[in-house]
Amino acid sequence: MRGAGIAWREELSAGIIANLDEIEVIELIAERYLDAPRRKLEALRFLAHQRPVWIHATSLGLASSTPVEKKQLERLARLIDAIEPAGWSEHLAFVRGGGREIGHLAAPPRNAATLEGLCRNLELARSITGSLPVMENVASVVDPPFSRWSEAEWLARVADASRVDFLFDLHNLHTNTTNFGEDPDALIDSIPPGRIRLVHLAGGRMINGKSGPRVLDDHRSDVPEPVFELLARVALRPDRFDVIVERDGAFPPVDQLVSEVRRARKICERSYLEGERKVSRPAQRGPESEERYDDPGYEDLLAAIFTDEISLDRFAAEPARELARRGLITEGCESIDIEGLELAAKGFARKRADRAS
Repeated sequence: MRGAGIAWREELSAGIIANLDEIEVIELIAERYLDAPRRKLEALRFLAHQRPVWIHATSLGLASSTPVEKKQLERLARLIDAIEPAGWSEHLAFVRGGGREIGHLAAPPRNAATLEGLCRNLELARSITGSLPVMENVASVVDPPFSRWSEAEWLARVADASRVDFLFDLHNLHTNTTNFGEDPDALIDSIPPGRIRLVHLAGGRMINGKSGPRVLDDHRSDVPEPVFELLARVALRPDRFDVIVERDGAFPPVDQLVSEVRRARKICERSYLEGERKVSRPAQRGPESEERYDDPGYEDLLAAIFTDEISLDRFAAEPARELARRGLITEGCESIDIEGLELAAKGFARKRADRAS
């Protein structure tokens, strides 16, 4: 580990400044400062000269067949130039499809069409901002349908195809392994040695579904024990990374967040001193299904499901019919997690309503 710190929020700013002796690194949400006045940018630039600052973008939708919006990248580039951060990050997520804005980060179909779109978008991002982002794994209440690969294989393929480094969000990892029965070690080992640059620690809560409870990643709760346990596992890797404690609401006293920073630092130090160095093993690649799901139309369909109640109801009633109507293959549609799609759609609707209010 290099340093441990807290994600900057205006509600926490005074407490962060008061505890800079304990906070070694800071993260800023890009979208909150794209239109900031010069005085605010100068203050953030000064902060970036006191501690390493990472800019964290949340709305580009790079992991998508849909081209990233050039104007968004240009605004981000101006923010990067103004603040001079240690680097910037984004998510392995899509946020739009078929002309529809989902309103939040959605886990994309893990297929070749998405991977090719990601690589194109990353190259455009690099050409405009001057650097590649560090890419974050995303949490979901639904394992994305129309995927050729498991999440572990997806991360490995992203690493192979793009050469990006990674922001490993351990609550996102905890969420997906709990919800979908993924192997946490396989996910951790899917990223090549030396490619984890940042680690996020956050919290969530359980929500009830018809088929049982699921973890919702809400970033409004304390960091749970399983996430600290995952940090100890990641700290055994030969990576040098910064650790960021994230909180997006229901803010506790800053002292509580600082205590989580201290605990993260101690875990990493203890793992380094006492643990046996781990070398990641390559993710196991499953059998290929020739061109299965390799069509941008699946992203457009998911965007419609996540943003339009009629589209959701039609798909939930007759998945095969809706796929065929769009000229998409129907193979495997009987195993699609309809309940998970409905939970995700409700969550995205709340996000859009919150932004509109």
